[in-house]
Amino acid sequence: MAIVDRPSREDELARAEELVTASINDLTLRHGFGRMATVRPPHFQSFSLKDDPDGLWVADDGGEILGFAFSGSAAGFGSWRNCSWRRASKAAVWAMHC
Repeated sequence: MAIVDRPSREDELARAEELVTASINDLTLRHGFGRMATVRPPHFQSFSLKDDPDGLWVADDGGEILGFAFSGSAAGFGSWRNCSWRRASKAAVWAMHC
């Protein structure tokens, strides 16, 4: 199936957090720093989704979440960069692009 970018749903945020954590750890391991990130409950992502439903997206391939993108702005926070995490192929590691 074709990969589709679409708005994220609340029930997908925990999986998105897993992908982000895997992406960060892949990057830090490849550069010799070891694992730095741990999976945490997606409280901030959930807050952000409720605040701005258009600011979080997933890359979906037939029901499998392959990536996650997050952007937005808020008073006191400034603008956030649009960062996405994706997998190059089903057998590849996660890659982070900001």
